[in-house]
Amino acid sequence: MKRQYAIYDEIMSQPECFDRTRIVTEVYLPTFKSLISQALPDGIILMGCGSMYNLALSIQHIWRKYTELSIYAITSSEMWLNETEIKKIMGADNWLLISLSRSGETSETIIAHQLFPGPKMCITCHASSTLNIENRHNFILPDSAEKAIPETRAFTSMYAAITQIVLSISEAEPSIKAISLLKPSAERVLLECSDTARALADSQTIKDIFILGSDSRYGLAREAALKIKEVAVRQAESCRFMEFRHGPQALVGTSTLIIGMISDTFRNQEEKVLADMRSLGASTLTIGESGCDINFNSGIIDEDIRGPLYLLFIHLFAYYGAILSGKDPDTPRNLSKVVELSDRFHKIGNNSLC
Repeated sequence: MKRQYAIYDEIMSQPECFDRTRIVTEVYLPTFKSLISQALPDGIILMGCGSMYNLALSIQHIWRKYTELSIYAITSSEMWLNETEIKKIMGADNWLLISLSRSGETSETIIAHQLFPGPKMCITCHASSTLNIENRHNFILPDSAEKAIPETRAFTSMYAAITQIVLSISEAEPSIKAISLLKPSAERVLLECSDTARALADSQTIKDIFILGSDSRYGLAREAALKIKEVAVRQAESCRFMEFRHGPQALVGTSTLIIGMISDTFRNQEEKVLADMRSLGASTLTIGESGCDINFNSGIIDEDIRGPLYLLFIHLFAYYGAILSGKDPDTPRNLSKVVELSDRFHKIGNNSLC
C-alpha cells in the first residue's frame, strides 16, 4: 500500500490555509493595531531561526514598502548571543520585537524573546507553546500547524498573515483585497506544476541546484534551498541574481539547474543572468507571474504579495525528490521538529539584553 506522507497533505492544503489565515488575521488585527499604537515603535525587529529567519528576511521588504518604520531581520541566536551589538543597533530607539516560531518551542527564540526589554509579540502555530504562554501578545495560526519536520504551509501562511497585517496598518485597501487571490492562484499552480516538479526531481543529469531571487525574493530563495536540503536531502544554494556572477557561476556546468524567482521590476536584468548561465551549460527554470516556466497568473499587482506562490513548485520538487530516491520527506535524517538546547536556562541566567 502506497504511504501518504503528512508533508504532501500539508503542501496541498496551502490554498485552504491561505483562506483560513486571512480570516484569522482579521480577528487579530485590532490587537496588533492596539499594540502598535501603545508601543509607538520607531522600528520593528523580526526574529526567528531557520525557515522563520528566511521569512523575516523576505517580509521585511513589505514592511519597508508600506510603512515608515525601520525594520531589522535577525536570527534568534544573534539576538541572544550578540548582546553588545544588538544594543548598538537598537540605540535609544523604541523597537517592537516580533518573534516568529512555528512550534513556539525553539530554545534560541524563547531565550532571546525573554531577554528583550521592550514591547514584543510572537507569531506561532501552537497556542499551548512556551513562547505563547510566556508572552502577553500572541498571534496564533493553528490551521497551519504541521506534523512533518520541514516547514511548508506554516511558512507561507505566516508570510500571508504578516503581509495582511502590514497592508491593514498602512490602509492599502486595494492590496488588502489581493490577499484573497492567493487561494485560487495556489490551487492552480499546484495543479499545473506537479508533473514538471516530478519530472525535474527524477532527472539523472542534475547535480548542482541554485535558486536565485532578489529583494523580497532573496529570503524565499534561501527558504527554497533549505527545503531542497531538508526534504530531498540534496545540496542546493541560494543567491541574489546579480551576485551570482560574482563567484558562484564558477560552479556552473552542464549538470547545473538554476531556478529563478522572477520579479516584475527587475525581470530584464534577471533574465540576462539566466541567459549567461545557459551559455555556460546550465539548465534554467523560471517562476513568476507570467511569461515563465511556472506561471501564477494570479492577477495580484503587488509582486511582494505573491511571495508564497514562489515556493509551491519548490515544495513539490523537494517532495518528489525525496520520494523518488527512497527518502522519508516527513522525517529527514539528522533533523528534529524543534531545536531545543539542553543548557537553555543556564544561558538565560548568564545573559541579559536589559
